[in-house]
Amino acid sequence: MDKLSFLDSIAHIAVFVSLLLALFLLTVKTENKLANRLFASFIIFSAIDFSGLFAYSFPHQYADLEFLRSTTCLLEMPLIYLYVLTVCYNDFHLKWKHLVYTLPFIVMNLVLAPRFYLKSGIEKEQFIANFLPIIHSH
Repeated sequence: MDKLSFLDSIAHIAVFVSLLLALFLLTVKTENKLANRLFASFIIFSAIDFSGLFAYSFPHQYADLEFLRSTTCLLEMPLIYLYVLTVCYNDFHLKWKHLVYTLPFIVMNLVLAPRFYLKSGIEKEQFIANFLPIIHSH
């Protein structure tokens, strides 16, 4: 088994187990439902992020979904922060002001909209050709 297929297998297992844990957290009966929902959301977004490990050669017709997937990592840390707040404070409730933590995700996708999402197929391929070397160099 080569290194790439081993990593691919581990990524599939990690995504499956993550989604299974998130399903459990969303369905278990508990007093602190908000904490479970926030942690389950974090796990779901992490699983979406992990799925990038086996989406390394995404078809160009799904490039929009791949770029949207790659920006979901911007929602993970705010979710874990809000989860910690719910665990630390019994009287914590989500408020409209907490939506400010989604701004990096929104701004990134707004920046990508005219530069990528709204472009034609050829322009997207050129963007991907310039974008992928940046990803693989890290």
